[in-house]
Amino acid sequence: MPSESASDSERWFEFSASDAKHTRFFSSIPHAVDPRKNNTDWPRVSIQNNDVRAILPLPDTQKGFYRSIRFEWAGQIEQLSVGDTQLLASLHQDHSPTGLDYATGTAEEFFEPIGFDEVSAGESFMKLGVGLLQKPMDHEYFFGAAYWPIRFFDWQTDVQSDKVTFTQHGESPTGHAYRYVKALQLTDSPKGLVIEHQLTNTGKKRIVTNHYNHNFIRINNTDIDKRYRVDVPYSPQTLNNVRSRMKLNKNQVTPLGNGTIFTPMT
Repeated sequence: MPSESASDSERWFEFSASDAKHTRFFSSIPHAVDPRKNNTDWPRVSIQNNDVRAILPLPDTQKGFYRSIRFEWAGQIEQLSVGDTQLLASLHQDHSPTGLDYATGTAEEFFEPIGFDEVSAGESFMKLGVGLLQKPMDHEYFFGAAYWPIRFFDWQTDVQSDKVTFTQHGESPTGHAYRYVKALQLTDSPKGLVIEHQLTNTGKKRIVTNHYNHNFIRINNTDIDKRYRVDVPYSPQTLNNVRSRMKLNKNQVTPLGNGTIFTPMT
């Protein structure tokens, strides 16, 4: 608050906090977490296999499409099409690169962090596919919280005409370390997309977490309704909740009405 005793030419500010132990002050906001850096010229790459085409944003701490801490930066798909049919979409119509859930296409996440319960408040834990984050206080981990990034792990990218491979190495002070390789391959027969993952434990401790793909499917920008149907090559198990609104019949999933379908499926 402004000091009342100061003149207009000598105004200064007082700041008080109940617990400033883990408070951070910066002369400028780090670029990767600055919400004002809402650029649209993020680096991207296009790949193609005959009439199957995809555009993928590339990881970048300065101008990347996604620079938050929930989803992996690599492997999100801005556009995926077969002929004239568009298959994927973003979760939001607007875009904020630092927004926690402003992801697109095949956004993926390692759900449980590594080492969170081993460290104290103020120390760092590891989020696979992201980097080292700060534990703010002693409480349970929540995937929807915007934890402060200590360091984002780098990605190496190898681009071929119909395939992109991302590689990341990460390690934490708790003794956990890994090598993660993700490859996205366009296929012509059948026409589609294959995502391959390889996670190698290179550290001293066990790594336990779950991994999932969000699948933001929106065909030709058409809302989900009863015309949609998902066929999978197995009999899936689902977790029913108020947002499921779907019918499961052996290996087929169909919506019960209009709107978003949300349910974990294994």
